[in-house]
Amino acid sequence: MTHHKQGTPDGYYPVDGKTWYPIEEPERRNSGDGTAKFIAVAFALLTLFILWRVLVLWVNDTPWALWIVQHVASAATWVWSLF
Repeated sequence: MTHHKQGTPDGYYPVDGKTWYPIEEPERRNSGDGTAKFIAVAFALLTLFILWRVLVLWVNDTPWALWIVQHVASAATWVWSLF
């Protein structure tokens, strides 16, 4: 710890003018190397992929679901053609 010329320690602040308390360092949120973020993104992508596969298998095995998907796709194509 270094001291200033006035005798106040570096990184400390007075509360009552007599007692010096250390400045609290904010907790670093990005202290890791990004592993947690990578795991979260990988988990999200895996979840989306599994949901997509379940939806595709369900639609392919269910005739009325296939009919709905085909009509929604044709409606989306028609709306897209308006622009």
